[in-house]
Amino acid sequence: VPIAVDHSRRFDPTVQEAIRVLRSGQYGSVISASAVYGQGVLHGGTHIIDLARAFFGEVRKARRVYRSSDGRGRDKTLGAFLSLDRCEQFYLIAGDERYYHYFQFDILCAKGRIGFTNLGFTRYDEPVVQSTVFPGVPVLGSRSSSPTRFRDALLAMVDNAVSHLTLHTKLICDAEDAY
Repeated sequence: VPIAVDHSRRFDPTVQEAIRVLRSGQYGSVISASAVYGQGVLHGGTHIIDLARAFFGEVRKARRVYRSSDGRGRDKTLGAFLSLDRCEQFYLIAGDERYYHYFQFDILCAKGRIGFTNLGFTRYDEPVVQSTVFPGVPVLGSRSSSPTRFRDALLAMVDNAVSHLTLHTKLICDAEDAY
């Protein structure tokens, strides 16, 4: 029985394109990545960890380094260090959403930096350029930002489920992805 799972960020076409671009090697090797989240590991954390797995593969090591309660009762927000198939250093940063809501995902690569901010509604890119201050020194260049299509994610999930049932295409996020 096929099971589609609503890890909604996987269905955002902008995220799907960023995954393709990263895997193509356009940004070079992944140096490290980080994400800031809140609302408990079972709520906001599952989406961050799923997004990390979509970009970098399976979690190979995990170590909790912090635990906070940001108003979710028993669902604690955890800070952790993860190592994944294609990202040796992934920092899961616990925030406290009693103050404000946020979602930040950042990937540092050999040829630039990409990420998502503004609750996942903005994608940013920073290419490596030559410093204008220190000749011969590569630095991250000016940030370009563009809106994501996160608002379309639910519709994309429904389209994917219908396509799977009628055309037998692969589900973007299934029960195996969600375990």
